[in-house]
Amino acid sequence: MNEEKDVIQINISLLVIRRPQVAVGNKKGETKTDVVQVWARDKRIIDYLISHHATEGDMLEVSGVFCTLRSNKHFICPSCGRKNTYQGTSSFVHPMCVRLDELKPKNVEIVNLSETERCYLSRDEIWEILRERKTFAGSIIQSQDLGEKNGVFRVQITVRENPTDESVKKWLLWMAEISNRIYLIGNLCNDPIYNPVDNGGRVCTYQLGINRKVFIKDDDPNVRADYPWIKSLGEQADKDKEALRKGSLVFIEGAVQSKQGFTVKRKCEFCGELCRKLDSAMEIVPYSVEYLKNCLTIEEENALLDEFPMFPEMDEVEEETEEDEQEHIQEPEKPGNTAEQEWSCPDEEYIPDNRDQEWDENEEDYGFHSEDYDDDGEFGGFESMYSDEYGGDGDM
Repeated sequence: MNEEKDVIQINISLLVIRRPQVAVGNKKGETKTDVVQVWARDKRIIDYLISHHATEGDMLEVSGVFCTLRSNKHFICPSCGRKNTYQGTSSFVHPMCVRLDELKPKNVEIVNLSETERCYLSRDEIWEILRERKTFAGSIIQSQDLGEKNGVFRVQITVRENPTDESVKKWLLWMAEISNRIYLIGNLCNDPIYNPVDNGGRVCTYQLGINRKVFIKDDDPNVRADYPWIKSLGEQADKDKEALRKGSLVFIEGAVQSKQGFTVKRKCEFCGELCRKLDSAMEIVPYSVEYLKNCLTIEEENALLDEFPMFPEMDEVEEETEEDEQEHIQEPEKPGNTAEQEWSCPDEEYIPDNRDQEWDENEEDYGFHSEDYDDDGEFGGFESMYSDEYGGDGDM
């Protein structure tokens, strides 16, 4: 809230569900739940959420923009007890449009009040009486004064049932195919980082630079791009490792994945102690990746075709007679004139390697930040959801 006690931002932790796609057959993958951070700063959306009494358990549809922001994060050194501040990355969804669905049933009833209760008690005390006398289970979301009749003041209230775990789970499963979907198009800020894991899986991590196509009026006008982290798995990770490099242009269809309670290493600036800090993050897990431009697979195929044509052009020759054929057989072959020697390929395999070439030397830095890696060169974590600028303190 500001000094006038107006609500200027609403932070929402949105429970979403996703069903990973399975490549073999039509078998559906197991569902997974994630928590997506939605930060609403648009007055129109804030007024809508307040007027519709949005509460925990409501089904909220959000269409928005995935944003990243450089921000200050903090941790307390366990050795010296002093507060450290360092630059990190926050990620969130900026809503462009929201809609509340009627998931919970509503019931209407009338509560009677005496003249003393209606005329001499405060508003808060009257609401407390209404909550005690209602017969339906749930929360009062609306009231209407019906006036006095026979010395009794009547108030009509609307009660909305509290959600149950079963009702929420049923609705989420119904929306599993569309509950968590994101579409991105952007250039790689760095070469992919490929890491096989102990259980035989493969992980490929890289960061995208994405120019904003939507103007966010309540955001910093100098921020014109976002830099989400992508984490591909399994076969898709193998393809990304071979095809992508810094500057590659890709189109990604995927889902937002939240990571809670992972550890990052930070050195205390006061005593030099290496501290471990719990953090949270959001990253993108692709369902599919389309390689659009500056990808090695496309370049390699084109280079091979240009260097060694699959079918050489043959000159037209007249039909030979039997005598000409015999003379041709008897004529000794001259070295270097046969078609086979003319179109034979060298023995060594031609494998173009363009990874060391810069895709555009005039481009600015895409936002790859070395502080996201620890002292051992291991990837230490993705963007956090907490920041000073947007209302979070960064402490866990």
